[in-house]
Amino acid sequence: MMYFKDKDIRRKALGRKGEEIACDMLREMGFEILERNWRASHKEIDIICRDGADLRFVEVKSRREPVEGEPWEAVTAAKQRRIASAAGSYLRGPRLKERGFHPEENHFDVITIVWSESEQECSREFIPDAYTLIYVS
Repeated sequence: MMYFKDKDIRRKALGRKGEEIACDMLREMGFEILERNWRASHKEIDIICRDGADLRFVEVKSRREPVEGEPWEAVTAAKQRRIASAAGSYLRGPRLKERGFHPEENHFDVITIVWSESEQECSREFIPDAYTLIYVS
């Protein structure tokens, strides 16, 4: 039982480390980090940032080599719907009003972080507008 707990702790630590790198990456691109691990009920958005007059909802996917498939493939349609639902809650909530910010556009991005087996090096990729929401009534 202890093996699984240690493995889970290690996986979460790697995910947090990946989110730190993602935030640094977004800041380097000139974005302002507004929120990290923002929750609406049981739904979470990894990073919410401001890009000029726009708002970006960013999902971070960290993996360790060897990687089977692309990390961004883990952002399934169901995951996209959960992020979109949380984004709607954020947009309706008080945080943006408190800042006096009214975004012109919203973007849904993905950042992938792939760690070497030693976890000392990583490759990173920013995928802007990784998916677009389609509303069907």
